[in-house]
Amino acid sequence: MNKAVEILEKVELNNETETNWRTLGNIALKENNVEVAERCFAAIGDISKVRYLRQVKKNGIQFKRDTNKDSKESPLVQAKLLMLNKKFVQAETILLQSNEIETAMDM
Repeated sequence: MNKAVEILEKVELNNETETNWRTLGNIALKENNVEVAERCFAAIGDISKVRYLRQVKKNGIQFKRDTNKDSKESPLVQAKLLMLNKKFVQAETILLQSNEIETAMDM
């Protein structure tokens, strides 16, 4: 995935490359690769997704500090990425299983 980012960074932004950035960003989201997804959506100017992904990244960093586990294991990170992919029921389930009841209600 990082190689694809490197290739796209060298190409001028147009309709075709914007589609490529968006596709790569969506693939990165499905694979929970927040860094690549953030870079992809920044390239096409999708500021709302970039801000959301930065918050997800902050949540992951905090989880890693608190638990010494990989940020991808964070229930909050997993749920937020699922929400971004419009998988609200799965996100809610993860939040409820991890006792994040208020977060699930806010969702």
